[in-house]
Amino acid sequence: MFNQSKKILVLLLVMLFASLGCVAFAADKFKLVYFSANWNYTSRKGEVVVKEAVKSFGNIEFKLIDIDAISTPSESSKLNLPVPNKIPYYVLLTPKNEIILQNPYNGETSEQIKQIIQSAVSKAEE
Repeated sequence: MFNQSKKILVLLLVMLFASLGCVAFAADKFKLVYFSANWNYTSRKGEVVVKEAVKSFGNIEFKLIDIDAISTPSESSKLNLPVPNKIPYYVLLTPKNEIILQNPYNGETSEQIKQIIQSAVSKAEE
């Protein structure tokens, strides 16, 4: 009886962490949320470019949100973000979930995105 209860508890904990994992971020890191759609070429291209730019920062986590996914409204609301009307679109949040940057992706290079992010992070840290 005890072993079965223990298994059920473990299963419930795994399910809880899995459901939270879709928007879980480290509390001390900035967060870049990238809104896109699989059918949109610019979104797919921008995802690669923006993700590459974010990799150069050790204090920023990348989160992709597909606007066509059923979970999108709940993921956005957990982050206190509206789903944008235009894609691709990215939002940079402070560790306290304050928006410090909101931009559509317009074909910038990874280096240009890095400069945009660095500027926003520097201003937020002042």
